[in-house]
Amino acid sequence: MEIVSISENSTLAKSKKMMFWGFLGYIILNLLVCCIPIIVVFPSISIIIALAGLVCIVVVFVGLYDFSKIANTFIFRYGIYVILLSIGYQFFAPLMLGFLGIGDIMFLDTQPYVILGIVVLLGVAILILSMYLQYKMSIEMSFLTDIKAFITSYKLYVICVVGFVLLCVAFIFMFVDFLNSGAFLVSASLFVKFMEAYRFASMILIGILLLLFCVGIVSLGFLILGLFRIKYTKVRERIK
Repeated sequence: MEIVSISENSTLAKSKKMMFWGFLGYIILNLLVCCIPIIVVFPSISIIIALAGLVCIVVVFVGLYDFSKIANTFIFRYGIYVILLSIGYQFFAPLMLGFLGIGDIMFLDTQPYVILGIVVLLGVAILILSMYLQYKMSIEMSFLTDIKAFITSYKLYVICVVGFVLLCVAFIFMFVDFLNSGAFLVSASLFVKFMEAYRFASMILIGILLLLFCVGIVSLGFLILGLFRIKYTKVRERIK
């Protein structure tokens, strides 16, 4: 199998820099929003951050396209699939939830359960498909570059996603049990009453959420490390 080195191919060196700096910039922007959420209150700053994030994504995919073209691999194509799945669901979910009326919010009929069920099941299916595509991408990147950091990053990513899904399920069960108890009827603030009723459990969930956030940061760290360590790539044979 042919091997292309960064020192011998300027396009490969350029693609590495674009993927590395694009991902790093996108991660920094997201961390900035997470750590200082008040900045999104200002419209001008929100627009700048959104545009900067879009630029970072475009830079990453341009670099990924060049890398995939050199290595003759499917990584760029699978990356596009992941983006399209995410965008498609973000349009579909609000559209379906828009059919819920004000009376449906209290779940007094079966219709909201059906709509939410469709949205959740489709979300789970898209999540599983996206994780499979990202698994194939991480395995391929590791194989082509002989860098294990990509696989480590994906494993930590799986832990983070599965943990977050389980947290959401636990929260939903707690909230439904709270609604069924009828405690919200005498409360001026539904959320405050819920936190008071499940104070200990809520603190545990928040602690686990913070832990998963740290795992996600480490996962992104391994991804950046993998991109930084790229020195060469193998080239898959082209089918004639």
